Amino acid sequence: MLKFILIAAMVLFMSCAEDSPQSPVIPNEKKEFSLELSANQSVLKLGDLPDFVLKMKNNTDSSIVLPLFLEGSADLERYPHAYYVIDGKPSTTKIKTNSDQEYPQPLSPTNFITLRSGETYYPDMSILKLSIQGQFSSEGVYYINFVYCLESDNLKDWGYSEANDKEKATMLQVFDRVPKETFTSNVIEIHVKND
Repeated sequence: MLKFILIAAMVLFMSCAEDSPQSPVIPNEKKEFSLELSANQSVLKLGDLPDFVLKMKNNTDSSIVLPLFLEGSADLERYPHAYYVIDGKPSTTKIKTNSDQEYPQPLSPTNFITLRSGETYYPDMSILKLSIQGQFSSEGVYYINFVYCLESDNLKDWGYSEANDKEKATMLQVFDRVPKETFTSNVIEIHVKND
């Protein structure tokens, strides 16, 4: 009788174990390109400017092509638009109105990088330093994030001049691989104190 009870208990235990999940089901995370903004310090002395670091990471399963920041990017004069948003307002004052404007730095295939799946890139942020001059001129807490806009599919909006480009076919191939999207970073806090 005792042997029968033990066998029945073992059968019941094995049946329950088979019906129970072996591990929790975790939904797949969305794989996409991401921006992560950080600063060299979270507390600033009044009159100082923070040094920002932007981490770009390709979390997708394939390579993507990204443009470097160019002259005019921070002022929305040409794509890519690359600018800080401070307390909900873009840190720029100029808006481009002439898409035929020529730049000392014309667009070329060398202005793009290829970021393979899983790779990380830290762009040079010094070209954007001028755009935050005067932004931290009073005490308080500032909320900052970064916008990287690649939406235009018109090469003229990027400062491209076909007349000056001897590598048109290469330029078009590179440009076709750029994701025509807008990417936004996380929001960070900067505390400014008059100490």
